[in-house]
Amino acid sequence: DAAAAQAKSIINKSARAEAVALWLDRIAGPVPHRLLVDSLECAGLDQDRAEAEITRMLAMDLLMEPRSGFYRAVGPP
Repeated sequence: DAAAAQAKSIINKSARAEAVALWLDRIAGPVPHRLLVDSLECAGLDQDRAEAEITRMLAMDLLMEPRSGFYRAVGPP
């Protein structure tokens, strides 16, 4: 909820999704798929957009999947 609340002020939905993923990763480490989708929905994205943003972030190497169904944000070393 904290990650979603901070991201709500970001107008661009893709940037909002990236912010939520990054903040969740920093708070909780590898994030389960359901928690990431729920957090994106709390930040104002509908479920279809949340799923699409996860796919986009994976394709752009902004997220990685260290184990099935869990995501980590990819950031600078």
